[in-house]
Amino acid sequence: MSKITAFFINRPRVAHLLVFLTVLTGVICVTSLRRQGYPPIDFDIVKIEAVYPGASPEDVEINVTDPIEDELIDVEDIEQIKSLSMENLSMIFVYVDPNASDPRRVKNDIRAAVDRVSDLPTQVTEKPRVDEIRSTNLPIMEVALVGDVPEMELRQYAHDLEIELKDASGVGKIEKVGYRKREVKIQADHQKLKEYYVSLGEIMDAIRSRNIRTTGGSLESYVSEKKIVTFAEYQNPLEVKDVIIRSTFTGEHLTIEDVATVESSFEKPDEISHANGKPGISLVIRSQANADIITLADDVKTRLERFQKGLPSTVRTVLLFDNSVYTRSLLDMTINNGL
Repeated sequence: MSKITAFFINRPRVAHLLVFLTVLTGVICVTSLRRQGYPPIDFDIVKIEAVYPGASPEDVEINVTDPIEDELIDVEDIEQIKSLSMENLSMIFVYVDPNASDPRRVKNDIRAAVDRVSDLPTQVTEKPRVDEIRSTNLPIMEVALVGDVPEMELRQYAHDLEIELKDASGVGKIEKVGYRKREVKIQADHQKLKEYYVSLGEIMDAIRSRNIRTTGGSLESYVSEKKIVTFAEYQNPLEVKDVIIRSTFTGEHLTIEDVATVESSFEKPDEISHANGKPGISLVIRSQANADIITLADDVKTRLERFQKGLPSTVRTVLLFDNSVYTRSLLDMTINNGL
């Protein structure tokens, strides 16, 4: 040890050079390393979510949760399965065995098992959603749009802001809270139904048969092959009022507008979003797995400032949550300790 000490005492420039290289390496690391709010951790948990509109918890369990669990039982290297059957919603959490030799294979088998479930109710129009729970799935920022404007106008601003933020560096997924889906309400007049001898089933069948897009086969010849597609989808939701329920050989016809009132509206809200005491629409931003959270936050804030300039005075953006604040604080602490 004394020889090493004597070596550096007799050669101060070498000691200074080593110290300089050490400091330089630290500076380069601080400025170039990827800065994240959470370390990338895979919890080996798979969440399966299925929506069953209008169903009670008992119906959800019997018709959705149980069939999916029956398929999952055959998957190897699963530690446990937990499920929640709620009104309109089924949630299943599958825990992969920590001793599994290939967790990725197990997760792929879980996805394949969910895809094999084919006897779900017809009301379950969307495939069950399968997501892996990771630390990188946690939200990074949340932005709200509030203003004293009609909901349709606020929805359009929220849609435009979502498109703007998706181009930000490192943004992975954006979820909108308080953004109600549009729906068309058809309120039948019972007096007119009796007058024209029309049932609710006829109205439903007419709407269903009018809104279609399906393949009708193909026409083949020696030189070409052409596909036939039946296309009759609604371009405007309010076109449903012109759907013909019944027609005669003389050209007379009965439309939905003749027996019902059709109006454009929004679905019943499951969540109500408020910011600073006012109703609005929130955008929850999640980052990509390898994103730099500080760069992402700076880019989002710059885009928010630019987007705010194009909004009317009655609408404004509010930054509700910014997880990069904690990352910046830890980084500043590290730099101060280094100094």
